[in-house]
Amino acid sequence: DGFRHDLELEKAKELVRAAIHAGIMSDLGSGNNIDICVITRGGVDYSRPFQESEFRDDRKMKYKYRPGTTAVLTEK
Repeated sequence: DGFRHDLELEKAKELVRAAIHAGIMSDLGSGNNIDICVITRGGVDYSRPFQESEFRDDRKMKYKYRPGTTAVLTEK
């Protein structure tokens, strides 16, 4: 936890980048680019991409199953 109310902009961007990167590592379907939007009284600054994650999905096969191919064990 690196949050403080008086963070400098660059340190705040790094904190946000680290948080987004942690989310990407937990949800590989979310992509690999890290985009940041800074909103201030002076306007909006989009950084796209702020960083590309170094993780690459190297799986040789994609696993997509057609509806109905997975057995239903219980229903509510």
